[in-house]
Amino acid sequence: MTTRRTVLASAAALMAPAVAPAAISTSAPDAELIRLGREFAAAAAAFREANRAWRAADNAIMATFAPHARQGDGGEWFASFQRAYDASPAAPALAENDRWLDACDALGSQIRAIRPTTLAGLAAHAKVARFEGFAPAVLERDRGDLDCNDAALLNFLDLVEGLPPLAP
Repeated sequence: MTTRRTVLASAAALMAPAVAPAAISTSAPDAELIRLGREFAAAAAAFREANRAWRAADNAIMATFAPHARQGDGGEWFASFQRAYDASPAAPALAENDRWLDACDALGSQIRAIRPTTLAGLAAHAKVARFEGFAPAVLERDRGDLDCNDAALLNFLDLVEGLPPLAP
């Protein structure tokens, strides 16, 4: 069974050789990774905003239709719901949400394909891990309300993302 603990242990084992060269790095070998990390951070911020807008619009239409879900023919109800959904602010909000999610997925794939050799490169990977490892609603919660595993992993990612670049 794969647990967060085994994932973190595996990640630590994989990253150990990459962190050591970071301490002696005097150039910008992770320039592409750092650039992608910046693009990813901007796309993830846009996704979070789009996701909040979509969830609000989706909740509003669901509140209208959910009480009637058990009345009448399910197919008729769903067709009526789909027409109303498509005409509501939820449909374009979902499209915007999905557009930014696709951008994050594409950038995340590019980042994961590059092995970091600096702490700044490792921070780009941490941004992707945070985004892919936690639902937006979890990231919006107060850390004190999270279970200890989620809080510990998020605190670790905060540390990695906040490490200052090493001086040459």
